[in-house]
Amino acid sequence: MRLLRAFRKDESGLAAMELAMLSPIVIVMVVCTIDVGRLALAKTWTQYAAAAGAQYAVQKGFDSQAISAAIQAATSSKSVLASPTPGMMCGCPGETGITPATCGQKCPASARDAGSYVTVTASYAFKPIFRVPVVSYPEQVTSQSIVRIQ
Repeated sequence: MRLLRAFRKDESGLAAMELAMLSPIVIVMVVCTIDVGRLALAKTWTQYAAAAGAQYAVQKGFDSQAISAAIQAATSSKSVLASPTPGMMCGCPGETGITPATCGQKCPASARDAGSYVTVTASYAFKPIFRVPVVSYPEQVTSQSIVRIQ
């Protein structure tokens, strides 16, 4: 009985016990924070790459392969791709976006001809370091830019 009382009052090793209990939680929190940072970086890369592809289309016109190359060259990551491939369409601008139209046709809202628009999409396949059942990460991070070239 005395031994049990002495053991109950002994506080040596308490800090080590607390560290052992809390360190797995802290490690998971740190890894999840790193994953969130990587996800934000991937989103920034895709936004920058889509903007670079759109800028190329504005400056040099529509060339699907060249725009895809501009997307891939825009970031240091080789994982940012033009997916789906850049596309061109004719349309009329409206309050909710661009309404598809036939090239050369007059737009109903304005008496102007339908314009040529290029859609550029950059994507990145995201793989988290550590999968936590509570946190769901997207498998694909994408960003899109639509610009009028004519």
